[in-house]
Amino acid sequence: MALSLTIIPDMGTIDTFHNNTILPNQVYVIKGTVEISVSRPIQVKQLYVQFRGNVESLVGVSDLQFEEKHTVFGDQIPIDQWETLDDDELGLVSRLSRRAFGQSLAIYSLIDESLCLLDEPRLFPKGKTSWPFHLTLRHIHLLPPSILTPHHKIAYHLLARIKLTSLTERVRVTYWHICMQIMNDHDATIQMQPLKHKRQILGASQKISLSRHSYPNMQAVNELHRVRYRGSRSQRISYEISVAKFICLQQNTMDFNCQFHSLVEDTKIKTIEYYLEQTEIYPTKPEGFLASTSKRFDPTDAKSIFIGTQITMETEDNAVDLNLRLPIDLPQISPPIHTHTLKISHRLKVLLHFALKTVFGGNVSQAVLPRLQKGAHVIQLGACTSTWMMDMATQFPFCQFTGIEVTPGSLLKEFPPLPNVTFERGKAPTEIMESIPDNSVDYIHLRSCSSFFTFDQLNKAFEESYRILKPEGVIRVEDIHNQASGTVMIESFVETLRNIAAVNNIEFDFAIKAGNVASQHNFSVIESRKKRVQYGSDGKVTEEFIMFLLGIFEELTDFLAPQLGLDPEDYKLRVEMFCAQCVKNDAHMDWYSWVFQKP
Repeated sequence: MALSLTIIPDMGTIDTFHNNTILPNQVYVIKGTVEISVSRPIQVKQLYVQFRGNVESLVGVSDLQFEEKHTVFGDQIPIDQWETLDDDELGLVSRLSRRAFGQSLAIYSLIDESLCLLDEPRLFPKGKTSWPFHLTLRHIHLLPPSILTPHHKIAYHLLARIKLTSLTERVRVTYWHICMQIMNDHDATIQMQPLKHKRQILGASQKISLSRHSYPNMQAVNELHRVRYRGSRSQRISYEISVAKFICLQQNTMDFNCQFHSLVEDTKIKTIEYYLEQTEIYPTKPEGFLASTSKRFDPTDAKSIFIGTQITMETEDNAVDLNLRLPIDLPQISPPIHTHTLKISHRLKVLLHFALKTVFGGNVSQAVLPRLQKGAHVIQLGACTSTWMMDMATQFPFCQFTGIEVTPGSLLKEFPPLPNVTFERGKAPTEIMESIPDNSVDYIHLRSCSSFFTFDQLNKAFEESYRILKPEGVIRVEDIHNQASGTVMIESFVETLRNIAAVNNIEFDFAIKAGNVASQHNFSVIESRKKRVQYGSDGKVTEEFIMFLLGIFEELTDFLAPQLGLDPEDYKLRVEMFCAQCVKNDAHMDWYSWVFQKP
């Protein structure tokens, strides 16, 4: 070749370490050598090395709209569309197929550091010349790891570039290069070179893998303390799930333990489903990348992937202890990612299904039961929607249920499959309600909606509920009035939440004012109940309500954490500390249940 440029780094992988116990390596120096080989002397104006990192996402994917193509685990794109080839490896047919489906590649820059090795004209003699370099990379601890999934890629490259002194010099080098190719036309090594590399006369590129570790070795991971989640359901069963705080992708599996204890004799688990939910938030249209500094996207941009399985219980014991395993050696699975244009997070979900005669105590108020006749249409929206929906749809298979998602990911992606259940996502709840015909719904269930809606949105929800309910149709409102006290920490946290609500036009005391709001929209109050729950002395009831409260706080993370000036992890710790203080001091919360009827 007339000119050959090669960049040789001292390493091909950058290892970064960062968690709450390890100081982050904020600065990293990448070393190496740039080699320039020329067959004839050339005039070079500039020589520099560069380190680049980009997030690349496939956007405008038309087949996201075809629900019938979903896989059994709820993947957003059919499994035969999962391609984990790098762009350079994609064949012509694959590239044309992507374009035909309306797909385009959106790129967001993560890092762009450069170092000039030569900044004045110099004559490079015939032969090989080597230039060592030391390139400093700043804020390396903030960079996400390299990933290659079917829809996203985070890649880092080390590049070397030369600039010639004039256009004439470039023409000469190009001419020599073509002549050398013709002369070596029968050389097998030349023939095997990719066309892309043949064209890079004045540049060279080397892929660098970036790995992010929380612990320095596998032994440290295996010795981690485990995280335990405890709770109970409908005073019928208690559970404890134990899982490692960090899961190492190199282990290819996710192992966890589940313990269940029946609190009443006739409660038997029928099946257990468990899933790893990976939620990807990114702009699904190219124009979304123009506002790359935005840290929050529209809920329609949230896409979830479910990897899981189901087991049937064959034991009649009241106590069950299971060691379960999920495979994670799949192309879809990615480490957690947090960038401006791509956020990937994970949740473990465990679903219990019981024998029908033992399940559903307390899901339905006596004032609502007359409306649950054959063919009745039931709408549910609010916190913890999916569990209530699954229970109700199983108990009343002759009714049709519609779940309206309030926050992204709060509804399961249409599993377990029940013929009388549908879900509505991707739009504001009141906007979805506007599309429902007049006088077509028998029962509407609102649970803890005041935590997610402004007061104006709640009024709009009541207005739409009145329109779509049939005559004598009912709406049930369940909400918490959390006025805990006992310590300065508890009272200041509650007061802070109240102030945040006021600033954002959220009615903090909606639970006790719901009757007045409903009356203003021409509803009649046919049932009103209040239950005071002590955080520390009501036993299993307390445990169930605390788990429900923690679920609400979790769904509000994206809203409350920035308002409190906390990152998600610190926010979680603050909430857990608040609940622990409430239990210790036996604070209380009031649970209100209202049933309103349309005339």
